[in-house]
Amino acid sequence: LQRSPRPRSTTIARAPADQLADSRRTRSAELRIGRLAIESRRAAADSAARFGKGLKFGLLTGLLFGISNFLTRVGVRQTPFPIIGAAISFSFALVGYLVVLKPSGISLPRAVRSLKRPRLAGWFVIDGFIRALALICTYVALQSTPVVIVSPITAAQVLFALVFTYAAIRKFEAFSAAV
Repeated sequence: LQRSPRPRSTTIARAPADQLADSRRTRSAELRIGRLAIESRRAAADSAARFGKGLKFGLLTGLLFGISNFLTRVGVRQTPFPIIGAAISFSFALVGYLVVLKPSGISLPRAVRSLKRPRLAGWFVIDGFIRALALICTYVALQSTPVVIVSPITAAQVLFALVFTYAAIRKFEAFSAAV
């Protein structure tokens, strides 16, 4: 077999001024990419530090809710009225909040007054009603269904939270493949 000859380079010799301009553009682009990489690393480090606390408390929340579902299942099997269990749980949850606020030196009225916008308290009131309904539904479900079935189903709250967050406040939340 005979090889065909390599095609000759058709590059036209460039003037030194053009080569210098290309070199400057390349160096400028490299500097911009380098700065972007440094800023990206700093942002990642800041995000990791900021989200570390959230991840720890998120895992703790999952653990505590898991324990709570188990305790609820044990309790609601003893009563025909699961709403009573929800009421008792909410009452003691309030006591728990007050116990946490007291050592920190924050009173409940002072905490409410510290809101940046007083109307914001309305969101918490609505949230409280919704959480109460969710807790009642959980208690009713756990009264008749094993915890190993109810608990994973109630974990669908994550999917609903993602959908509602994306639909309503995606400007303020991070939605990307990295999240």
